[in-house]
Amino acid sequence: MKRRKNDGNYATERDMDRRLEQNHEDHHDRRKMIIWIEVTKDEYELPIAVADSAGELANLCGTTKNAVMSSAYRKGRKGRFRRVDIQENDDVDT
Repeated sequence: MKRRKNDGNYATERDMDRRLEQNHEDHHDRRKMIIWIEVTKDEYELPIAVADSAGELANLCGTTKNAVMSSAYRKGRKGRFRRVDIQENDDVDT
């Protein structure tokens, strides 16, 4: 059986496959959607454009992906772009 090195520990392919499968299942239990938005520069910060990725928003707004991401992750001063994490929950009672 072939062995792979993972973080300094050796594991069999079967062990690695089990871990990857478990991580994949855990990831689907915590579904998270990320949207990128451009907002107005006033106190209301109303959405101007919404996209699924920073690159897509950059194309819509005529700027670069780097400019969108830099603005979204800027600390202290708020920029014109935002990254919004939306947590999806399957346990909603209807």
